[in-house]
Amino acid sequence: MLGNFDLFLVVGFAVPFALLAYVIYWALEIRHALFVRLYRNQALGVGLVALAVLFYEYGPVPFSFFPTAIASGVGFIGVYFGVLLIFYWLDVSLRAARRSDPLLRDSLNWSKARKILWPLIIGIVIILAVWNILDLGEVILFIVPPLIVIVSGAVYIPVVARRSRDPILRKHFIWFGVFFLGFFLASFGELGNFPFDFGGDLLVVGGLLLSGYFLYRSVRSLVPLNRISVDQR
Repeated sequence: MLGNFDLFLVVGFAVPFALLAYVIYWALEIRHALFVRLYRNQALGVGLVALAVLFYEYGPVPFSFFPTAIASGVGFIGVYFGVLLIFYWLDVSLRAARRSDPLLRDSLNWSKARKILWPLIIGIVIILAVWNILDLGEVILFIVPPLIVIVSGAVYIPVVARRSRDPILRKHFIWFGVFFLGFFLASFGELGNFPFDFGGDLLVVGGLLLSGYFLYRSVRSLVPLNRISVDQR
């Protein structure tokens, strides 16, 4: 029988999973209902980010009972596929936001920063993949790709949200920017070295719940109030 702690883990991790799956559902529904291409793309992007978080956190779970080498390999793919997918949509969103700025400003020189960050993230992931295949033990580099994504989102998204003159996109980007707070908590809980597992699990569950809620608000903010209903086809 499950103990109280095991029951907490089952319920605690099942609820964020259901919430993120719900975000994906609503992202697809809202995308189908919208007419503006930019809004449709952003709705799809939020769905992709929610899917990326699922890969990041839950990808290794079904393979946890497999041999260690398989579980480790699948876990690596799930985590860094999620990281790359989130960074991809962050990049797309920042370039889309520039078009909603009347002055077309290149916020904090993102066009130059992305040319550095993309090779850096991909290069580190390749190094980690080789390190994992050769089974050389842990290396501190594994925290760098998620950290780059979190810092980039937390720094750049608020700037483009402030500069956007599209009120719908501005609200959408504000919620998307806050998402990185939840993603940080989940990542910190997952990667941090806690003296007891319960503290890390609380941070992971709380971070995932916040991530799901903020992504939900981000995609729902794309619906112009009193002009369109996602229930009308």
